[in-house]
Amino acid sequence: MNFNRSIAFMILIILILILISCSQSTNAILVQRVVDGDTILLSNGERVRYLDIDTPETVHPNKPIECFGPQAHQRNKELVENKYITLKQSNTDKDIYGRLLRYVYVEGVFVNAVLVSEGYAFAEDYNNPGHLYDYLEMLEQEAIENNLGLWKQCK
Repeated sequence: MNFNRSIAFMILIILILILISCSQSTNAILVQRVVDGDTILLSNGERVRYLDIDTPETVHPNKPIECFGPQAHQRNKELVENKYITLKQSNTDKDIYGRLLRYVYVEGVFVNAVLVSEGYAFAEDYNNPGHLYDYLEMLEQEAIENNLGLWKQCK
């Protein structure tokens, strides 16, 4: 009898944790346009800069198009353009340009991590790392070791 109560109690705790995590999610919002490999424009007019990553430049006014920048831009488009995403904030709300700094999820997939793990982006904390920076840095090391994306093309 105690075993059955223990199982029921564990199931109840798991259900409560699931409900809490779902209630903490922000509402999904539509991506209107992908600006480059790590920046998007939302349907509400807000610009979002992906937190803790950096991709090679394609649209910077003072820099040339960098190696693997167009590929990173294209991969970001494949992942999020015209899709509903969920944004998660960490320790910093906006960058110096007024863009939201966020972790981006589409259909439960952590987009920042996909870009880093496939070699389209660097882990970059800009001296103010979010709570998932160490994870992204580990993914970057794996991409380097496996010679993926920019780590293969931009030596």
